[in-house]
Amino acid sequence: NLQNIPATPEHRSCFIVDKGNKFVNIDYSGQELRITTQGSKEPVWLDALNNGRDIHAEVAAMMFKVPIDKVREKPEFLRGKTYRDIAKNLNFGIIYGMSEFKLSKELVITKEEAREMIDNYYKALPKLKSYLDSCKSYGMRNGYIRSFKPYSMIRFFPEWANLNNLDEKSRKMAIGSIERQSGNTPIQSSGAHVTKLALISIRRYIIDNKLENKVKLISTVHDEINCEVSEGFAEEWSKIQKDLMIKAGQEIIKVIPVEVDCKITDFWKK
Repeated sequence: NLQNIPATPEHRSCFIVDKGNKFVNIDYSGQELRITTQGSKEPVWLDALNNGRDIHAEVAAMMFKVPIDKVREKPEFLRGKTYRDIAKNLNFGIIYGMSEFKLSKELVITKEEAREMIDNYYKALPKLKSYLDSCKSYGMRNGYIRSFKPYSMIRFFPEWANLNNLDEKSRKMAIGSIERQSGNTPIQSSGAHVTKLALISIRRYIIDNKLENKVKLISTVHDEINCEVSEGFAEEWSKIQKDLMIKAGQEIIKVIPVEVDCKITDFWKK
């Protein structure tokens, strides 16, 4: 299970290519944040991503009301973390349904302090909050949630139909689960659509151009696609694969650029 191989040099460097070949490793840059921006149209994220600015730094400056050039400082109350660290943690955590309990545990702060941080985060990004709330409401009203257009695949919540028959504690837990999945599923499943589209396009390109002896699709982990490529063709192939992955992303992400990061190496590298 390559998903569970740690992304450390000590582990990934064990995976090497045959002599005369190169690893071409390309992954989507901020795939989930970009998909969330497509759904929410949050102006802060739109502006940052459309202008190549640091989205985590922008949110940190707004959350903590500090100048943008101070967001990498480590104030005492954040216990060794920077303002930007906290904003990055929340940017990813909120779309997974992070609660004040989880945040307080991660930062070793009180639940009240964590709640205040989350409140400040949502004040800085009201359109994002509105979008996530609307997803939760949709899931609770309908018993299912959809991925982004044009695919709109449905995820049903089996426990939804039985909510009224549960005891209070079980009902509360079920509602919490439905709301978390309703907020996160459209983002996660749409990201999966993008990666699958890219894989199909890459495979078709290899076959259509008779490149089977030069390029082999060898693994994909989340939003990262790895090929083993003849050394003399690696640079050219990296440009082809980049274009195919960006085009796949544009099927869903339309309001901001789709970006990818590329490495050409002798072993699997994060």
